[in-house]
Amino acid sequence: MKLAASVPPTLVAMGVSLVACSSGNTSVDVFAGSSLTDVLQTAETEFEAINDGVDIRLNLAGSNALARQIEDGGTAELFIPADLTALDSIDPDLLGRSLPLAGNSLVMIAPANSAIPAQGPSPTPAEALAWATSFARCASGVPCGDAADAWISAVADLPSARTISIENNVRAVLAKVRTGEVDLGLVYRTDAIIAGDDIITIELGPETPRTLVTGFVVISGNRDASAAADRFLDYLADDDAQRLFRDAGFGML
Repeated sequence: MKLAASVPPTLVAMGVSLVACSSGNTSVDVFAGSSLTDVLQTAETEFEAINDGVDIRLNLAGSNALARQIEDGGTAELFIPADLTALDSIDPDLLGRSLPLAGNSLVMIAPANSAIPAQGPSPTPAEALAWATSFARCASGVPCGDAADAWISAVADLPSARTISIENNVRAVLAKVRTGEVDLGLVYRTDAIIAGDDIITIELGPETPRTLVTGFVVISGNRDASAAADRFLDYLADDDAQRLFRDAGFGML
């Protein structure tokens, strides 16, 4: 675009600079566990609609991998791991204020067409494991994997599946079960709800591991982004966004 010749060059330069500043968005990088994908994608859209000029940018992956990215200097203004165990991978001095947002729990799932022998109306975990020839779970050291470890330790007398697939995040486990690549998987209840009729859900019983989803503001030198991250965290804890967590199957605090 050509600039009008009648405008003095110094004023043109100032004008261009002012336009560039006034039209720019404030970007907020949110690192969050993959189990939060659907809730945060909806929350992102709703928050941006009422906060003009704020661009929420989601980085969704395994919580511990995200914690290591932050530890290594990755740019993030907000960190929302699937559980507090992910904090073992990050320097606490990098984190500011926090807010608890929701709870979650582990369940076992199988493809919808599975013919699991059961003595009752629905199979027990023991019956499912005795039937299965393959099983998927998250790797130890990520929240869904640590929850799986806790459950397996509590019910160590259960038979083991013949083939165990170790995945880096819970959505990878869900995908393997939905496509029938494995007979069983351990996922969060919220992921089982997302899968709908593609899977059947098997409750784990009184030993069911539960996790706590908490949002942490990451210490940042960008004042505008930090302020917007604070507002987004408050929004996630507010009634409007809590509806999203509740509808997705998260437990309320």
